[in-house]
Amino acid sequence: MAVEYGLFADVLGETKSDRVEITLGGKVMVSATVAELREAYESALEKALRTEPSAAAD
Repeated sequence: MAVEYGLFADVLGETKSDRVEITLGGKVMVSATVAELREAYESALEKALRTEPSAAAD
């Protein structure tokens, strides 16, 4: 899509069906369903605010 507009963009991964895989040097770094990634994204702030202050300092 970026090429259509004359933009340069690195390919980070590929979405197949409902799964996202991100590879680096041929090695899979992330492999998760879209639902898993959405859950992690949508709950990240709430989880961060619930973290004990001493745990965040580590």
